Amino acid sequence: LATIIGQAQLQLRGDAGMDLRQSLETIGAQAWRIRDMIGNTMLFARPPEPHVQPFRLRGLLDECAGALRQTAAAGVSVGSHCEGDPELTADRAQLGVLICHLLRNGCEALRGASRSGTVVVSGRAVEDCVELSVEDNGPGLSSAEVLRHAFDPFYSGRSAGRGLGFGLCVSWRIVRQHGGGICLENLPHGGVCCRISLPQRPPVL
Repeated sequence: LATIIGQAQLQLRGDAGMDLRQSLETIGAQAWRIRDMIGNTMLFARPPEPHVQPFRLRGLLDECAGALRQTAAAGVSVGSHCEGDPELTADRAQLGVLICHLLRNGCEALRGASRSGTVVVSGRAVEDCVELSVEDNGPGLSSAEVLRHAFDPFYSGRSAGRGLGFGLCVSWRIVRQHGGGICLENLPHGGVCCRISLPQRPPVL
């Protein structure tokens, strides 16, 4: 899968025609999806204990946005924003999985949209917590039922092109293992925002 993803990204940097570019974007997106499915299944079946260490937030947000920018469909912009550069003590790799999944979910919702789309991950420190948000300007979640069950394991509902199920359940578990909270909400102007709150220095996990 790494080879497939790498080759697709390499070809996209070249002078590919529109038809080839669309095919390469599809190949890359599907390869990422398969990798996510395998990884999420493993995380769900045997979740590792968080390996916590202090790190700065801005670098992680930039890395995740940069990774998704490589495979985002044409017309979809992926960005990151961090107020200051707060430090937190957490499992950096697990939070990377969490952020990348949420960014990818937003990108999928915007694939094929008639207007240009934007997905942005933001972070800031609020008192003794770090607040993260992943926001897109897609069509939003279709019903209150989807919002209620989005983090349930094995929930297979789909809303406006958004893949639900293992990924959001794993995201919920990662956040809970770090002593935080996570929620989804439709935005008034359209789109979805996932909000996450994590303690900067959690108790012993």
